[in-house]
Amino acid sequence: DEYPIGCRVIVNTDHHIFNKVGFIRYVGKTYFKEGIWYGIELEEPVGKNDGSFGGHVYFHCPDKHGVFVRRDKIRRLIEK
Repeated sequence: DEYPIGCRVIVNTDHHIFNKVGFIRYVGKTYFKEGIWYGIELEEPVGKNDGSFGGHVYFHCPDKHGVFVRRDKIRRLIEK
């Protein structure tokens, strides 16, 4: 997988998060929507959660640093 847990990404949700950097902390199914979701720990407190949603913990991060997105909302950052 080219987007494994731990890799650094840029997130752009087209809503309230524009080009913010974070790390993938979760990849998989969720209770809130069907399909595969990516749980991202953002470097800035612009997220919506702490890695949990609806009482289910998917990963841990500081409050407001977590966000769940589809694959098309992230782009991998390649370190030089």
